[in-house]
Amino acid sequence: MLYLNCKKKNRINIDDDLSKWIKGLPNSWNHIKIHNLLSHSSGLPDYFHLDLSLSDKEIWSQLYKIPLDFKAGEKFSYNQTNFWMLTLIIEQVSNMSYEDFIRTTQFEENEIIYFNSNHTDKLKNRVDFHLFNERDHAYEVAIHDAGKRAYSGNGINVNLMSFINWNRRLDRNELLNKTNRSLMWSRYPYANKKDQFLYGWGTYKTNDLNSVGFSGSGVCAYRKYLDNDFSIIFLSNGFKGRPVHNEIVDEIGKMVVAHFN
Repeated sequence: MLYLNCKKKNRINIDDDLSKWIKGLPNSWNHIKIHNLLSHSSGLPDYFHLDLSLSDKEIWSQLYKIPLDFKAGEKFSYNQTNFWMLTLIIEQVSNMSYEDFIRTTQFEENEIIYFNSNHTDKLKNRVDFHLFNERDHAYEVAIHDAGKRAYSGNGINVNLMSFINWNRRLDRNELLNKTNRSLMWSRYPYANKKDQFLYGWGTYKTNDLNSVGFSGSGVCAYRKYLDNDFSIIFLSNGFKGRPVHNEIVDEIGKMVVAHFN
């Protein structure tokens, strides 16, 4: 079973090996660094492909037996295990639960933040996520439960005003200092020289417009147009056929730039 090294607190560097903060890892994992988790270049096996009804202990036991997919830093491969590992490191460094750490460092005290990755749970004011059933030609509420281990990947539930306030604090360097924020938005140097991803953020280019951001489940998107000094938050609760959230954001971005130019 994976367990945490509790000797050191409050000092972390993206160049740290995972083994500095987490003990009991397979030898092949020890050289993987925190920046590999942030950039999805770790090569770790993805727990999301295992039986999610298993306990955390059982899933880690299975993951340890699976060879790495590729050498750390070689390429980009989106991976839920990266998020889970980052959660464990955050809890270790902060000596707080992941939920409490996010609430106290990312949001204001009076803001209502839910942590939940179970679509069947009924939470006050939460809009249900819908999937389109092609056979019945109708939308239906999703029933997937990713569990607590998925909180850092998809479990933060906020309203629009909280999201806007969070974006404002990011712009004011209240969440990260200017140096670290610039590093977060710099291109990761993958060994294959072709993949493009930042440190936890995707990079987008539409015509001559560049933006950074991330999306969720094909229904929500967040973009920052750094050269043009504006952000777009797009929230929806389902799609038919294929996700179109990025296309919608691209069109809004072009209209904003055209209006102010």
